[in-house]
Amino acid sequence: MTTWSAGSNPKLDLFLGDSIERDTDELTYSVPLRVAAWNWAQDVLCYHYPMAKQTTLSIGSDGRTGILPSDFFDVDMLYDADEERWWRLMSRKPGDYRPVDDDVLEFWVFANQMILERDVGSDEDDLTLYYWAYYPPVTYELQTDESYRYPQDTIYVPRWAELAVMHLTAYACLTPGSVESADLSQFKIEFESGTPIHNPRLMAADWHLKQFHHLVNLFPKARMGRSG
Repeated sequence: MTTWSAGSNPKLDLFLGDSIERDTDELTYSVPLRVAAWNWAQDVLCYHYPMAKQTTLSIGSDGRTGILPSDFFDVDMLYDADEERWWRLMSRKPGDYRPVDDDVLEFWVFANQMILERDVGSDEDDLTLYYWAYYPPVTYELQTDESYRYPQDTIYVPRWAELAVMHLTAYACLTPGSVESADLSQFKIEFESGTPIHNPRLMAADWHLKQFHHLVNLFPKARMGRSG
């Protein structure tokens, strides 16, 4: 496990060629842009390999509705410690049916809620939700001396995925520059002669995106349930 301030952000200096061998500490890619891009990249990584967590499911007053955690990405399993059995995610594929003598309780997920098949009471505290979560986002605060403090500094993405997230972060960082370059060049392009749009930043961003997909596809996806 590493941190943003001492690990990932300095690596981005090297990765983006930012403030390397310069007389100034001014960054081409600002800290707010870097943090936003990194957090977006972490969220995208979740579709391949999210974070595994567990929590006690809080049941609402109706006895059947559980509010999912704010970092919930997908459901894994639901365990009832009182009855010592697992609940099952309801299947909604065409052609599926449920045997009339099937006594396994089911649940389903809609938006940010988990709906239980049976009323378990609002004071239920024996349901343990095992779920896949988004990675905690990096947070920052600008200090009076123009430096940055990071209240949430820990990076939780797997070590094998750090390079992939770096590529996707670079892709997001290059996007504003590619848009600016396109705006500046729009009147220089000779459409009639078939001159292609030449935007090096856009080409570099596209390369980083391809590298992200290549790297994550080298590893198997995490086993996840289907919540919707």
